[in-house]
Amino acid sequence: MFLWQDIAISLGACIGLLTKLYALCDTQTVWSRKSSVVNILFYPPSLVAFASLNLWFTFCITFGSLLTWIGIAIYRAPESTSDE
Repeated sequence: MFLWQDIAISLGACIGLLTKLYALCDTQTVWSRKSSVVNILFYPPSLVAFASLNLWFTFCITFGSLLTWIGIAIYRAPESTSDE
């Protein structure tokens, strides 16, 4: 029913996913945990909306982005420095 729309949206979402995957794989990347966690919180409502509309390609790409943000929050947060 929404096949062409699903593909169009998911192709656009792929670009964002690829840039986030690059950030996750690049050990030089530093991303604040506060910023990445805020991004994580925006994904669940989108996932519910895409599932309710049967936009499964977009759902899968968005779910991949959610997982990538979780990885960025865990692995790309700056190391804390203390002046002890």
